[in-house]
Amino acid sequence: MVSISCRPISPRPQPRLSTQAEASGSFLYLRAIKDERVLEAWVSEEAGGPFTLLDTWPVAAMSGALGPKRKEGDRQVPEGLYVIDRFNPRSQYHLSLGLNYPNASDTILGDPRSPGSDIFIHGSNKSIGCLAMTDPVIEQIYALAERAHSAGQRAIRVDIFPFRMSEARVEEMGREHPEHAKFWRGLAPFFVNSDEIASPVPFEVREDGSYVRN
Repeated sequence: MVSISCRPISPRPQPRLSTQAEASGSFLYLRAIKDERVLEAWVSEEAGGPFTLLDTWPVAAMSGALGPKRKEGDRQVPEGLYVIDRFNPRSQYHLSLGLNYPNASDTILGDPRSPGSDIFIHGSNKSIGCLAMTDPVIEQIYALAERAHSAGQRAIRVDIFPFRMSEARVEEMGREHPEHAKFWRGLAPFFVNSDEIASPVPFEVREDGSYVRN
């Protein structure tokens, strides 16, 4: 089970929630789908869920291809199960939310000397290895994350999937990309294909770097 405490800093820009978001639950779960180039925000009235889809935004820019990040400079957006571990209101990309990459899985499976670091969800429309969401959209996401943190949510999950991971799609894409097939099969149980998510699936990381349900 992952538990991360992060220390928010009052942002220099003042992000405001949309009217729709203001009326929604305070607790937050973010999910990115790389092949669709979208980021979803799911919200809940309770810390433990259930979560319903609040909004979906297009990713303005992200580099690399399908497959996890394994090395500094590979330009890949990570794939896996993460949490927000820092708020950066003074980002050169307007506002940014840092992810705990490399996590335990990435540390085992990535380059042992240089797996990479500093992966963010941020503003602007340019990015290498991060999710660039444009300045107006990152203000919404940042405000949602601040509200969740203020409500007591210390570990805001951010799951990044290569595609919507139905069993058939995982098998199809595994044949096209055999180098990622094993990793994707291990990640697939954490993708929930539903209009409502009870809660982000809790996990542990095995000694081989694979994710397993906790």
